[in-house]
Formats: sequence, structure tokens, C-alpha cells
Amino acid sequence: MEMNEYHETGRIAEYAQEIASELDMDGDEVAEWLIDWAIDWNTRAGIIFQIAATQEFGAKLSDYTRQQAKACGISLSADFDEERAILRYIHNNSSARTMTLYRSTDHDGRNALESWTTDREIAQFYVERNGGGRVIERTFNADQVLGTYRDGIGLECANEVIVIN
Repeated sequence: MEMNEYHETGRIAEYAQEIASELDMDGDEVAEWLIDWAIDWNTRAGIIFQIAATQEFGAKLSDYTRQQAKACGISLSADFDEERAILRYIHNNSSARTMTLYRSTDHDGRNALESWTTDREIAQFYVERNGGGRVIERTFNADQVLGTYRDGIGLECANEVIVIN
């Protein structure tokens, strides 16, 4: 699997402009947040979107993300209204449907938002790249899917689907 970062960030930035226009936000700021989150979920933006998902959708936050937030000085009780609005917009405008997805994992913990793929071979690639773990399969209802790479969120090279746990 090969990622063309220019293609991925350009695609996400374009979608961010649509979101920003609809929500009357700064497009460059929304693009920066979404790109940071898409490229590495361990960034400040990624942590904040995880917390915002717990606030917006009642999703569960993993202990790992709680520790990351604490280490970064991010309050779990802060109001992330803009991030929540972005997540709600993505969810409401998703082409999601019930789908069977795959994920590579080396633990049983779940996070508020998780990256899954439509392709079992891609999940297996991550198992091998990370030096262990397993591929799990799960079917999600449409309301559990935040959005897909086809909607503009998530990495196209990974056939990524972002789910709400």
C-alpha cells in the first residue's frame, strides 16, 4: 500500500472547504485540523476529535486517549463545539451504509473514533507493518459510520472508513 500524501491532503483539504463553508468556519483551519487527524491520529487535533466524538455521539474514549489528552494538557471536559459541528456535518452527509469492515489490532481496546478498512488485505498489511496483531472483522450499521474515504474523510489509499464506537 502506498500513500500519495499530496493527493490525500489535497482531497481532504477540498472537503474541509465544503465543511467550513457550510458551518461558517475558517476553511484553512478546518483543513489543518482534518489533515492532521487523518495523517496521524495521535496529533493534538486527533485527540480533540476523539474527545469531541464522545461529546457528540456518546462514544467511549479509550484509556490510551485519556492518557494522551492528559499528557498534552487537553481537558476532557472542555467544550469542543467547532469540532463537534464538523463531526456532525461529516456524519450527516456521509454516504455510509451497513458494511463489513476490517481492522488490524494488537489489543481489544476501542476508541471513540476508529479507522477501519473495506479491504481485508489492507488490514493484513498493517498487521505485518506493525510486527504483529491480528485482523478483526465487524459489521457496522450506517449510523455507526462517521464517514468514508469516498465522502472525503479518511485515507483513500487505505479504503478507510471512520467508525463511531
